[in-house]
Amino acid sequence: MYTVSKTNPILFVFPGVKRHEINMRDVVHTQSSSEPGVPRVSMYTVSKTHPILFQLSTDAEHDDLLSNMMYVCCALYRIRSNPSNKSYWTTTRLGEVLTFDPLVAQGFQAQEKHQFCQMFNLNNCEIPVTRQLVNSFPPGTQLSVTGHIPKSCTRFSINLECGSSQLIALHVNPRFDQKEIVRNHFANGLWGIEDTYGPIGMDVGTDFIIMIQCDQHGFRIERNGYLLGHFECRLDPATITQITIRGDVSPLTIKYLSDKPIFEESGIYWRQIGGHLRQVETCDIGVTWGIGFDHTPWVYTGGWGSSSQVGSKQDMGTITDTQIFEVYENQRWNPISGYSARGLPTDRPTWSDTTGTEKRTKDSCVLMNIHWHWDTEWYIDYNIEGGTDKDGWQFALDFPCVFHATNNFTDTVRRRRWLRVARYVGQGPWSELGNTKLTDLSLHTDIGGNIRVWGLVAKGDALYRRDVSLEIPCGVSWEHVSHDETLVNISGYNNQVWAVGENGCAYWRYGITGSNPMGESWKCIDPPRRASLVQIAVGDLLVWARDSENCLYTRLGLSTVCGEGTLWQSIPEQKMKHLCINKREVWVITLEGNLTKRLGVTKDNPGGYCWVFTLPGSWTHLSVKQ
Repeated sequence: MYTVSKTNPILFVFPGVKRHEINMRDVVHTQSSSEPGVPRVSMYTVSKTHPILFQLSTDAEHDDLLSNMMYVCCALYRIRSNPSNKSYWTTTRLGEVLTFDPLVAQGFQAQEKHQFCQMFNLNNCEIPVTRQLVNSFPPGTQLSVTGHIPKSCTRFSINLECGSSQLIALHVNPRFDQKEIVRNHFANGLWGIEDTYGPIGMDVGTDFIIMIQCDQHGFRIERNGYLLGHFECRLDPATITQITIRGDVSPLTIKYLSDKPIFEESGIYWRQIGGHLRQVETCDIGVTWGIGFDHTPWVYTGGWGSSSQVGSKQDMGTITDTQIFEVYENQRWNPISGYSARGLPTDRPTWSDTTGTEKRTKDSCVLMNIHWHWDTEWYIDYNIEGGTDKDGWQFALDFPCVFHATNNFTDTVRRRRWLRVARYVGQGPWSELGNTKLTDLSLHTDIGGNIRVWGLVAKGDALYRRDVSLEIPCGVSWEHVSHDETLVNISGYNNQVWAVGENGCAYWRYGITGSNPMGESWKCIDPPRRASLVQIAVGDLLVWARDSENCLYTRLGLSTVCGEGTLWQSIPEQKMKHLCINKREVWVITLEGNLTKRLGVTKDNPGGYCWVFTLPGSWTHLSVKQ
């Protein structure tokens, strides 16, 4: 049983299950986490690292709960219209499409002096204490630290760090034993030249407010409104990722002011738009495309809602998708009965998946929910690699060996593949685009505001879409862009188009201009040593790539003159399964399905310094093009 109210916390009660009372302001997003025949909903909140899981009895209850949750959250955040062109678009494991609109979050974020404000309460925190600055510290940013200086204090420090304590852009160090305040930086294992000009401006046994403001030349440092000094930038302030306070001091609060909305875990909500898509790509003008699991391209029509969710009444249409279920029938030959289902104890199951390690029968293949139906009966697949005989069988010496179409004298096993097609039918704000099936997609705008759409087809050919605009979001026609290699991934930004080949190499499109948006030729860029690339993401003079082992790399030496760059640099931290770049912001999806952002990325430091803001979920794809 559940009840939903937008004025009170939400209370969920299940027999034998712990009661959960939740303030709907803390809800970040809700997703379906169903398995075939097992309807479930996951609710992600600010205060919990793991979702609250709701097990339902029927698909109707599942849809009703999900719809009510979305209705309440949209009412709380006053979301009554389509997502803006600044929205983040993402998809989940089950094909749900969600968006986060920064303009909505901006209206609920605290502001001070026409800047966005984030407060950190440091009461009872152990020293040293570190807090991440998600918008870095570019000119215009301001930071205020309040606290108390005990009488026993000899010195303390406030450090603005780039990723860790090994790189400090600003070190503010009051030294009461020497009656001076030191300003410095730390890089390459060495401290710079100390700046001690000016009075210390504070004393032990007193409270303090230290304000640090970044301008075009450096850092302005004040104490209780009085200037303590100005420190010229020695490191790029845009690479600052965190503040650390050390020493004999009792800090109380940190106030962080930024010109941009501060993307933090609280005060945001990802709403479901409707649809069933594997991938969504958008651009900063507001045109958005998607690709279904069956590789059908779809164009966003501007509405929101689905078959089970209340939304806009206009711009809605029928959206379909297909899923092919497959099972393998395995048999072994014996001298008495010939080929039969009776095998050796170590053989794969009679009915299995393609690997033979998992038992899978026709009866075990069930539909996900009521929005799916069977489109065909089970049938034998004759179009399988290696060929088949007239009955669909493939033969081999043994199951781990290569299968072929002819039953040779030495063959002792055979298999055949059975297929059945399921079809999804629902409602969503999407319009189907022609009959061309796409395996990948990229949207971006150039400096003139023209929308550039590139796609890849199953054979690995690249396509360019003509005349896409806000008025005609579906464009007019496809143009083939020839290539000798099979392409598997493509990405672009401001007429810089990169692709990845099936051979693991990267390819840069040479000669793209405003008058020649298709460019002239592909230039092969060798992958990092011992790596085979599978994905690439492009921003403003910024290129990242992911290899088959989910390791990440960034391209160095990029410029307007040298668009292909010079060499790859490895990003040594954790592995990721998806990359997304928004101009100079790098986002990834972790192997666990969480969204994470890279801090400290600049033109001179394209690799950044650290990951921040982990948003749990079953995310599979992200597109951000502010």
